[in-house]
Amino acid sequence: MNSHTADTPHRPWASARRFLRGVIAARTSTAVANALLPVDAAEAHAPPLSPRPLPDTFAALAITYPTLLATDQRKQRGAWFTPLSLAEPTVARTLAPLLRDKDPTRLRICDPAVGG
Repeated sequence: MNSHTADTPHRPWASARRFLRGVIAARTSTAVANALLPVDAAEAHAPPLSPRPLPDTFAALAITYPTLLATDQRKQRGAWFTPLSLAEPTVARTLAPLLRDKDPTRLRICDPAVGG
């Protein structure tokens, strides 16, 4: 029998959150991981994800996470991600005028739409 019962259905997004929190905790700290992905009650009954190679970078991790979330969970959590193919040229175009005459290490960027 599966590790979940009829009243606690398998939620792939819960397995994904637990997996990704572990990856973040291993690369930073548990406090950072919990701040970025707060623990959800559904995770207690979620089976582990099948073993996968860990993403090499946080960028790869950011690309992986939304593919593991169900659409209803993405909506409920407001977890919408801009594809890199759109984000990178937009950022480059936006920052180009700022980088022409300034030291890039002194730039401070505030993105009010960045989410939690």
